[in-house]
Amino acid sequence: MQEIFKKILVLFDGSEQSKKALEYALNLKKSYKSKIIVLQIIPSDIRYELNENQKIKHPLQFENTLSLEQIETYQNLKKIMMDLKTKFDIKIIVAIKSITAEIFEFAENNNVDLIVMGSRGRSGFKKLLLGSVASSVVVYSHCPVFVIK
Repeated sequence: MQEIFKKILVLFDGSEQSKKALEYALNLKKSYKSKIIVLQIIPSDIRYELNENQKIKHPLQFENTLSLEQIETYQNLKKIMMDLKTKFDIKIIVAIKSITAEIFEFAENNNVDLIVMGSRGRSGFKKLLLGSVASSVVVYSHCPVFVIK
């Protein structure tokens, strides 16, 4: 089978839809023998605590910067990986720019072939058909986007 999706980026914020997106991506991983990168973006409302050039290597080093919810999200990802006996890269970045700009930059810099994401994240409004981040990613992404409802 031809490897169409060598690198799959999964956007993860701990919401139910992002968990479903991860499940879909892991199934695609099996089919295409893909590498999975799970990306958690820390909202820019805390960026003032870090300078623009800092990237988080291991979130527990920055407990005073991360919310308990963000630390739990990271720990849940590690647990999912152990429970499923699979491996994927977990990357956490602080949004210095807009969240969508960070997604695009990360995807392009890492030669991502597919982005998998939920249609709405934790902050999504139920009335919206597609969340604002998901909508922007679908419209402007350099690669295919798989949106999970």
